[in-house]
Amino acid sequence: MRWITLTIIGAAAGLGIAAVKLIQAFTEKQVYTLLLNVDYIPVLKDLSFDELGEVILHLLVSILLVPMLYIGLLQMNQSRNILAYFFCSSFIGTVLYTTTVFSPRTPNLFDGEAFLYWVGAHMIYGVIVGGLIIIMLRE
Repeated sequence: MRWITLTIIGAAAGLGIAAVKLIQAFTEKQVYTLLLNVDYIPVLKDLSFDELGEVILHLLVSILLVPMLYIGLLQMNQSRNILAYFFCSSFIGTVLYTTTVFSPRTPNLFDGEAFLYWVGAHMIYGVIVGGLIIIMLRE
């Protein structure tokens, strides 16, 4: 039953972070493009995806990531610590931001404003994931 809940949490949080589309619409910073970007993944970069296909790939990553975060933090007795999810997601977001160098469609690596939007969205993702997992563990 927890696997189903973790899958739902991954999908919900993945849709939540897709709200960076609004940030991109209002600021013209290409953070949504970066979120869906696969230009740096060897096999995927040669395939052509429309936006829906890119969103589905993004959701699959989120669905796979949430159980890995949960299991990793469970091993460290931190599965009920929302700050652990916050910091893990912030770290992942920071590392992923560097992939912007592989595509001309994404923000410049040194675009501080885009970086703050990007990492901020990942911080919120971590809070959503951590909060929902903590609720799951109470039941």
